[in-house]
Parts: sequence; structure tokens; C-alpha cells
Amino acid sequence: MKYILIGGSQNVGKTEAIYHLANYLLNSRSFVDVLQSVPKTKRDFMAILEGKDKNRNNIRIAINSASDTPDIIRKFKTLLNENKNISIIISSIRDNNFYPRKEFFDILNIDENDIDIEIPLAKITRRRKNKEIALKWYKNKINLLIIKLLEKIYL
Repeated sequence: MKYILIGGSQNVGKTEAIYHLANYLLNSRSFVDVLQSVPKTKRDFMAILEGKDKNRNNIRIAINSASDTPDIIRKFKTLLNENKNISIIISSIRDNNFYPRKEFFDILNIDENDIDIEIPLAKITRRRKNKEIALKWYKNKINLLIIKLLEKIYL
């Protein structure tokens, strides 16, 4: 199983990045939302997507956009237990030494060495009129980075 984590503190865009990735897989890569759980608008969700990898083999991706509490992480663990043959897990996670990062690893019964890729997100701190321009650039580049990594390595 491969683990791709989108990390960072509160309100840095983890859910949004994961939401855009899920929609990219559904709309551009012909993946199927097995549980029909990817929302129409950006909000937290858990999903199982099925599609094909770069070798045309079937692939299942488990997606979790929120990891704010141990209860949410336990629900994700239950989803994983109930859905076998998962190839890739994509999840948000809090940044280093921030609650509940340790709980994420404990509940999923993995450690830092099991993680294939962790993409760190941060806040845009510009204060003036350029903030929206910088934020749009940052979000676009993060979304493109995640898609390119996923495609080059797995899809």
C-alpha cells in the first residue's frame, strides 16, 4: 500500500487540495466514486475511487480529507478495513508534533517510514492586495504538483 499525505496546520488548504485531486481523478482520469461520497462542493469527505493505473491495472484509492480528531481518523480506519484491495491512501495530516498527528499514525498502525510522499502546505502571509493573486498561484501550483506526482509515480 502506498501512502500520500497532504500535511499542514489548520486552514492551509489540505481539504481543498484533496477535493481538487479527487475531482481530477473522477473527471479527467475516469475513476469511479465507489461510495458516491465525493461532495459537489468543497468540504471534508472520505471516498474510495476505482480506476486504472499506468499499466491499465485496476487500482483503488482511499481518500480522507480531514484528520482533525482521533474519531475522524478511526472512521477512516474503519473505511479502510471495510474496503479491501486499496492500492493508495491519500489523506490530510497535521504538521509535525501537532495534535493529532501521532494519533493518525497510531490508529492506522503505521509510522513515518511507511509514508511514500508527504506534501507540506503552508499559509500565504501577504497582507496587501497581492494576497489573492499569491494564494491563487499557490493553490494552482499545489494542485498541479499533487496531480503530477500521482501520475508520474502511480497512474
